[in-house]
Amino acid sequence: MDEAQDREIDRGERSALIRLREPAIYALGGFLAFQLLFMNVILILVGVDELNLRSATLQFYLTGTLGEIFGLVAVAIRFVFSDKPPLSGRGIRR
Repeated sequence: MDEAQDREIDRGERSALIRLREPAIYALGGFLAFQLLFMNVILILVGVDELNLRSATLQFYLTGTLGEIFGLVAVAIRFVFSDKPPLSGRGIRR
């Protein structure tokens, strides 16, 4: 095989990977949007005294939610937008 054919195969593989990753991207985006919206609703309800939470409970909730959001973004950046296979270089022999 020559170099041009190799590049064409690489382009085909990349477009197939993008098609496979699109549903995951939309699902993660929707989940993140829902989580941020829910967190804002909780904050608004606490702010207008409709929901009474102890300060420590609210701090744990906010810290946990923001940690989960940052974790999901890190996973999305690392695996969804990467060209490498997810388990490459981790002791798996082919």
